[in-house]
Amino acid sequence: MAFLLLTQLCGCGGQNNAAESSEPAESAATQIGTGRQDGERFEDVIMIEGMEETVRYEHIINDSIGIEMDYDYESLKRYSESDRERFVSVYDDPEKPEIYLDVTYSAEGPTLSQRL
Repeated sequence: MAFLLLTQLCGCGGQNNAAESSEPAESAATQIGTGRQDGERFEDVIMIEGMEETVRYEHIINDSIGIEMDYDYESLKRYSESDRERFVSVYDDPEKPEIYLDVTYSAEGPTLSQRL
């Protein structure tokens, strides 16, 4: 689970698969603006411990805090507020989550608070 969260946070979700394209893959730092729409859902295949795993993602855009990212909607429940995005494991109590990710705004850019 932690790997999936961090994979998407780093922009390594396979959206720019070099094996399918003759163009060189962009680094995570340059993958800004994927062209996906807010709320768009899609599947991708990632490698975990040498095995392919199909993951179902939802693309989110929150201009208030300045983020655009994908998250695994089957593993995480999204709680969206004007000043933060919170992703909580579907197996946790949202009032006392054990596994969660908070993304909030700061003048320096988005900040993360997580417990994985």
